[in-house]
Amino acid sequence: MRGRYLDKKIAIAIDGPSASGKTTAAKLLAKRLGYRYLDTGLLYRALAWKVMKEKIDPLKEDEVSRLCRLKPVRLEESDHRYRIRIEGVDVTEELKTPELSKVSSLISKYKAVRESLIQLQREVGKEAGVILVGRDIGTQILPDAPVKFFMDASIEVRGKRRYEELVNRGFKSELAETIREMSQRDQQDRDRAISPMQAAPDSVYLDTSGDSLEVVVEKMLAEVNRQIS
Repeated sequence: MRGRYLDKKIAIAIDGPSASGKTTAAKLLAKRLGYRYLDTGLLYRALAWKVMKEKIDPLKEDEVSRLCRLKPVRLEESDHRYRIRIEGVDVTEELKTPELSKVSSLISKYKAVRESLIQLQREVGKEAGVILVGRDIGTQILPDAPVKFFMDASIEVRGKRRYEELVNRGFKSELAETIREMSQRDQQDRDRAISPMQAAPDSVYLDTSGDSLEVVVEKMLAEVNRQIS
């Protein structure tokens, strides 16, 4: 497909729960459009990485908040994506562990955590030709983005995807436990007082339960072209 999206660069917001396919879709969409993408969930995982390195109890909000004021997380552009650095060290490839997922889920509800990382995300969102992926991009980070998507899939499909991902990366996992933990995380994300996960009113809802990734990306490209033509 060709269209005006090849010439006009905009900001695109993609939200959705874990394993909905949003990050992989954003990666492919960015390549098709010549954009950069940022998986904002990695920012929270990076802060969790620092919390664990400093041996801070993630349940102690005041100590985590004190760490946030130091602004340890930095971004670096690389090809079609942003990589994550902490104190000059690239930690991007170290952030996809079950333990970091649990810690990031705990600290992401803290006001200081969200405020510090929201500012960083909005700075990225000011640039042309960028895709931000997360859970509150369309509602809190880039509410004025001309194109917004909310990606979802059934809990069974998402649980199986995450289970297979963990197993392929060498982590021990049980499908039933993975689904249970994912359902719990969904509830925490929807119920948190600050920036809960929800679809923006003007977002395009995409259920990825049955569609291939290629079909999903084509739908996204068609929407981008429709919005800016």
